[in-house]
Amino acid sequence: MPLIAQIKQGSSPELLASSLAWGGALALFPIMGTTTFLCALVGQIRKLNHVALQLMNYILFPLHLAVIVPFLKLGDWAFQVRPMGYSIAVMLREFENSPLGFGKHYGGSALRACVVWMLVMPLPALLFRVTILPWLRRLADKVKTFHEKRRPEHAN
Repeated sequence: MPLIAQIKQGSSPELLASSLAWGGALALFPIMGTTTFLCALVGQIRKLNHVALQLMNYILFPLHLAVIVPFLKLGDWAFQVRPMGYSIAVMLREFENSPLGFGKHYGGSALRACVVWMLVMPLPALLFRVTILPWLRRLADKVKTFHEKRRPEHAN
């Protein structure tokens, strides 16, 4: 329903497809607690639809948690750094105990994960946009047709 509401309010299928693609990519940024801010920032800069951005961000939250550790490991592999043992539960506990110590311990890993994310995410985001755009165009046509049929004829 949120996408239909955005179409009714004038958002184009192209804008929604771009917004959903950006939202999906940003939702998988490998630093926990940053994705809502990133979506708002990128949405403002690129003039995207914030509802679509945040919708994807919230839908993909479980996947976000699942990809943090793989991005950390990919970063270690890509930069040929000795792999660390990563566990979301352990990292959360370490962060709660000492945010500064956590930053010192995992900062380099996080930076490498972000670099890998920047290299990896453009292709899935582009493929998602290209894939969803025809569906959004059909949805927009159906919404337009539905509202035209419901519009009462004006008597002259």
